[in-house]
Amino acid sequence: MIDYTKLHNALAEGGLIVDTITAGRMQRCKVHGDKGGKKSGSYRLFDDELPLCLWWNWKTATFGAWVSDARPQTPADRTRQRELIEQARRERHQQQLAQWAENRVTLSRLFDAAGAITDACPAGIYLDRRGLSIPNSDALRF
Repeated sequence: MIDYTKLHNALAEGGLIVDTITAGRMQRCKVHGDKGGKKSGSYRLFDDELPLCLWWNWKTATFGAWVSDARPQTPADRTRQRELIEQARRERHQQQLAQWAENRVTLSRLFDAAGAITDACPAGIYLDRRGLSIPNSDALRF
């Protein structure tokens, strides 16, 4: 049986802001300091015989695990927990790869929509007013 109050408190101590706790898959959530749609936190709740929840806070570069204290752990429980931790690590890695692929598409679109810095664009005017030359490069764009 999961004591959701204890789990919610453990996630909050990690800086995660979770309204409703959901089991079964990786869940993204806000952390303290996130603004807008940003979600710098994540957790994965396994709700089998001995509930385990792993959490990550990318804003503070911290992570942790919450384990139900409903009953004493056996060596088999600890082995199962290590397996679940590895499963969650793989899921988190797959989620990160998917996010990077999505970011790559967005960033490529933004880069392609930008043009080279010229003396007439705002970036060129900014540089000129500070006595800096406009770079002769396609790498810096506006």
